[in-house]
This record gives sequence, C-alpha cells and structure tokens, in this order.
Amino acid sequence: MSDNLTLTDPVVAEIHATRVAMLEAAGGDIGLLMQQVAERQRKSKHRIITQPMRHRTEQFARPDRELPR
Repeated sequence: MSDNLTLTDPVVAEIHATRVAMLEAAGGDIGLLMQQVAERQRKSKHRIITQPMRHRTEQFARPDRELPR
C-alpha cells in the first residue's frame, strides 16, 4: 500500500478526522478517550468482538501452484 493512500482516500481522511475530533473532545487525554470509547461500546447494541480473528487453515486452489497431497 502506498503512503499516498492516506492523503487521498476520503474514507481514510474521514477516519483520521473523527479520531482527531474524539481526542479533542476528551481534552487530548488518550486515557479519557479510551474510557469514553469503552463506555460507548458497553452501551451499544452492536456485537463487540474481543478476541482476535482466527486464521483460516484450509488450502485454496491457485493456478500457479499445486495443493499438497
């Protein structure tokens, strides 16, 4: 990925702007920001994933290589 992606991608720019606004709202205190985020997560009706994703172990067929037998 190019470093220029962060400068030109509007989605990435929006994510960065949201992070800056949230940190400013917390008075620049990262600890307070993390507390606010955790509180929002607790109040949310959305499922929060707390464990890392498991990697898939099955092999996928690729035309440039044979699958192990």
